[in-house]
Amino acid sequence: MRHLCVLLALVAVIASTTASMSHIALRVSSPDDFVTLARLRLSVEQRRNDSLIVRVNEADRAALRSMGFSWTEYKPRSADEVKSIIGEPSSRERAPKGTEYHNYEQLTDFLQQTAENHQSFVRLSSIGKSNQGRELWVLRITANPDSQEREPEVKYIGNIHGDETVGRENLIRFIELLTSMYGIDARITRLIDTTDIYILPSITPTGMKLARATTSLRRTLCPLTSTATFPISLTRRTPNTISSPRQQR
Repeated sequence: MRHLCVLLALVAVIASTTASMSHIALRVSSPDDFVTLARLRLSVEQRRNDSLIVRVNEADRAALRSMGFSWTEYKPRSADEVKSIIGEPSSRERAPKGTEYHNYEQLTDFLQQTAENHQSFVRLSSIGKSNQGRELWVLRITANPDSQEREPEVKYIGNIHGDETVGRENLIRFIELLTSMYGIDARITRLIDTTDIYILPSITPTGMKLARATTSLRRTLCPLTSTATFPISLTRRTPNTISSPRQQR
């Protein structure tokens, strides 16, 4: 019973903290302002001209006020407001078949098929899983993928934030280019023969899922949200590597 009370109290504290958060348009005038804000570890969501859209609580407001910062209140658009502006895509506006962004399952199938079709110079492995159990797939492309040779090693990482889909698609196209032209194009063949290439198309597959989700699904998957439109960034909850170097991302 005691543990239940502690848990309920913790939930109440989190809920009250989240409820007290709001957005402001914070005016900045010099590079020193950015340094000061970085020390406060505030959640900056976007920049607009000479202002930063920042998510703050009352303690943050007090700290900013004591440092001489000024701001205006800012209210992000809700998901319904955004939808009313851009509308629903019609069938004519949808991307042609074969050009859509890959979801996690399609990405997995593509990487597995690529490794199967090019076994002489491609290997697929996982370096771990996301917080919801999705594999962090890495494709290795090199002339001798089962050995470690004294040659330059290069890594490409995409989809660092959940909604950065273009980087993921660029790496998929890069993989297609390398694997389809090896042994045909002299420059690509030389690159693969002399370089150890690692490609991680999506380092945030859970964030990728959230970016494609409906508002109700986002609330289910990521309940502590700043607004219905912008869930907590999974890449902002990073450890303090100085005070807690053993903590995992």
